[in-house]
Amino acid sequence: MSIHGLILEVRVTGCRKLRDTEFFTRQDPYVVLEYATTKLRTRTCTDGGRNPTFDEKFHIPLIEGLRELNVVVWNSNTLTHDDFIGSGRVYLHKVLTNGYDDSSWPLQTRHMRTGGRRRRVREGFITIGPSIAVSGDDAPPLAGVRGGAQDVSRAHGKP
Repeated sequence: MSIHGLILEVRVTGCRKLRDTEFFTRQDPYVVLEYATTKLRTRTCTDGGRNPTFDEKFHIPLIEGLRELNVVVWNSNTLTHDDFIGSGRVYLHKVLTNGYDDSSWPLQTRHMRTGGRRRRVREGFITIGPSIAVSGDDAPPLAGVRGGAQDVSRAHGKP
């Protein structure tokens, strides 16, 4: 099945049981979606804590041969660099077969050292509803971003 020309609609609903990166306050998470060279960012869920809600929708043109979406969750900081919370991959096979996928996807933190061995720690879940967008007059614009989407090159407070 050729996916060239199809539009992937991604609804970022929220996260559950995120790793907490704050000691004294509630964390302010946001999500970055990465597909090929396209990077899209949700709004920051101020005081979202470990269970933030986003309810944002994005439209991304699909590319032949690329069948996974990378997801990274960050904690927004004002005075320092943003903190990494977790990341994961959303495999698009079910979406391309059935037209949608309503699964929750696990997030993993970076490698942790325990007993001299490196391992990835699974912590938290993200709920994303990818689906194939309707074609024709009801189709969304091919811009690949929602209105007001931020340029992710500045998203993590990095110079």
